[in-house]
Amino acid sequence: MLDQLTDNQTELFVNLARLTECGALISPFIPIPAGVDEYTIYLRGARNFQLQSYDDLIALCVVGLLDWELTRMGAYKQFSLSKFGMAHFQSLNLLHAPRKIRTQQPIATTTQQLKAAVRQMLHGAALDNTLREIDHVCREFENDFINAWRVQRAIQAVGEAVTKRFEQVSLIELSEIAVCYGRWCQAVSRAIDQQTESLYV
Repeated sequence: MLDQLTDNQTELFVNLARLTECGALISPFIPIPAGVDEYTIYLRGARNFQLQSYDDLIALCVVGLLDWELTRMGAYKQFSLSKFGMAHFQSLNLLHAPRKIRTQQPIATTTQQLKAAVRQMLHGAALDNTLREIDHVCREFENDFINAWRVQRAIQAVGEAVTKRFEQVSLIELSEIAVCYGRWCQAVSRAIDQQTESLYV
């Protein structure tokens, strides 16, 4: 039955599977009407997915790649990748040929600058925990798919640790850490945007 899918339906399935694999698409998901036969699927930590045809989702359900059920109030259908769908996605070997974005260099540069500034500001357990969160972000960029939600959590933790010390440091130190943190966040954000765009066929 899979050979009955159109190119658009196959492309939709691959996109949904990739987004599920990287943690951006949380199941079950509900397509929200956004226009004439246009729907928005909300993603976590990434640009929302625009669905052009609701019927294409139904077609994926018919062949078993997606599961669906009614919401508790019965107003909407909610969808999720089926076990067969994920197995089929993996069998296509798509997971072993990711479109990896080479962003390690700008991330590495801003990370080194931020770590140097953090070491001047924090001490003890606060320093260790903050450096650990920064490393968590860097390790995400070693993966084929970046978990944007985890990255955002780590960025928030670093920001909170730094701001707690704002009243205890000089203006020069404050300016340095603010600049380094801002540049690091911008570099990470750009890299996530590039990687998210690469998920789509």
